[in-house]
Amino acid sequence: MTRRILGDTFEFRAAWSNAPTIAAVAAKFGVSVALVVAEARRFGYADRPDQRRCLRIDDTAEFRALWDDADLSYADIAEKMGMSVRAIKTSGKRHGYGPRSTPPKGAVSSHSPAKPDLQANLPAEVDCGKELRRIDPAIFWTASRLADLRATQGQYRAIAQLALDWKIKINSVTWQWHQIRGQS
Repeated sequence: MTRRILGDTFEFRAAWSNAPTIAAVAAKFGVSVALVVAEARRFGYADRPDQRRCLRIDDTAEFRALWDDADLSYADIAEKMGMSVRAIKTSGKRHGYGPRSTPPKGAVSSHSPAKPDLQANLPAEVDCGKELRRIDPAIFWTASRLADLRATQGQYRAIAQLALDWKIKINSVTWQWHQIRGQS
């Protein structure tokens, strides 16, 4: 396929300036949108409004107040403004607002929901590793325990249940599983 070169003609300039979209210019000349944009850049035409798709946030009192509110995160501001976090950060920088005084990591914003306590949802028998004992592998891994481990066939749920029953860390059990799996 040969590339059709569009000349710097009155017709092309008029289409670039007056057509509703770049796709309409491309359809008029029977070429691709990429070629129309490349030729317009080559001839030094001004960018079209539909060529840049970034949303701008005007320097308003509302935006400034949200920016200065230390309790709000970027995501909270974006949600209130109906924009993306990137648009918020870019607009703040463009307007020269400076760095935000954001709450320290781990602090709970008054506007965002608190993080759930994940350990509260665990069954009572799971002790979250606080009182799991360390084991001596040479003593702990008896033939019957190795047989029980082989019987799990590597299924994570079954291995986790064995670790719970034996009151040892699951990492020890999975490590031993990989050891015996490599031998067979």
